[in-house]
Amino acid sequence: MLLLQKIQDDIVNAMKGREEIKLAALRGLKAAIKNREIELRRAINDNEIADVAMSEVKKRNDAIF
Repeated sequence: MLLLQKIQDDIVNAMKGREEIKLAALRGLKAAIKNREIELRRAINDNEIADVAMSEVKKRNDAIF
């Protein structure tokens, strides 16, 4: 869960720095991770978190083009 803690720390830093776009992206990523945990009915590891992140990036890129 090291990666999840890093995401949470980045959320806190974005809140303190009033970086709204970064904060929205990180919150969306954290929600996607939580949805994946609910779907699998267990906590996910760092590799699975990276997979979720890559999936979210792909979704955003597809939405742009």
